[in-house]
Amino acid sequence: ASTEFTNIGYNTWDNSWSSFYSSTNPFELINLHKAWAYGLTGAGTTVIVSDTEFDSDSTQLDSAVDKVTISGSITECSNTALSCHGAATAGLIAGDIGDSGNVGVAPNAKLILTTNNFSNTTTALNSAPSSTVAINNSWGINTSLIDEDIASKASNGWTSSELFANRWNSEWGTSVSSSTISSWVDAMDDFQDHGVIVFSNSNTSANDNAEITAALPEIFPELAEAFIAAVNIDVGGHPTHSSGVDGPTGYRRWSAP
Repeated sequence: ASTEFTNIGYNTWDNSWSSFYSSTNPFELINLHKAWAYGLTGAGTTVIVSDTEFDSDSTQLDSAVDKVTISGSITECSNTALSCHGAATAGLIAGDIGDSGNVGVAPNAKLILTTNNFSNTTTALNSAPSSTVAINNSWGINTSLIDEDIASKASNGWTSSELFANRWNSEWGTSVSSSTISSWVDAMDDFQDHGVIVFSNSNTSANDNAEITAALPEIFPELAEAFIAAVNIDVGGHPTHSSGVDGPTGYRRWSAP
C-alpha cells in the first residue's frame, strides 16, 4: 500500500478536522482496495462537482491532460487555503494516485467543475457526456427541515419550484425564480438516464430531519430514480462530529463523493 493510501485522512486543502477522522482507513471500511483490485478505479467515467473554491490546476488532478473540465465560471483558491471546499471535494472523488496528498475514491475518473449556482449547474448537467455517472452537490440550506418546508408549501399554496425558490431566497437573500428551479430540476431528471444525483445533508447537528436539498425527491418525486443523500457516519455508527458538538447527534457536511 502507498503512503497516501495509509494517510487518506489527511486533507491537503483543509486538515483542520483531522482530529475527528476515523482511526481506521475509510477506504478499508468501504472495501475500496477490493474494488480497485477488480479494476474499478473510475476509468472511463466522469463526475460533475457543483461547488465553490476549486483548485483546478492542482498537481493532484493532473494525471491526464483532460482530467478536469470547467463548465461556466468557477472560483479558484490557493491549495493552502482552508476555504477550498470544492478543491477538497474534487480531491476526495478523483485525486490522483502517486502524488504526495490524498488519493480519490475514483482516481482515474474525469471531473467537470462548476459553480454551485442553479444556472451553471443546469448547463453542466445538460451538456454532460453520457460517461458522466454522478453529480456531487455538497451544499444546501442548513436551517431547512423538509417536513416543515412541505407544510409551508401547503399553507402557501406553492408549487414545489416556488417552495424551493422561496426557501432558497429567504436563506441566502437572493432572487432565484421558480422557473430557474424548474429548469434545474428538469436537468437533474434527464441526467438520471445515466447518472446519480448526490447531495450531502445539513451541517446543523440539532436537525432531526433532512434538509430540503438532501430530500428533493420528497417534493420532486421524479428525482427519486437515482438520488443519494449522504451523511458522514463514523466507525461507531454515529454521524461524524461538527464544530462544538460531541456525540451521536453531530454531523458535518464535507462531501458526498
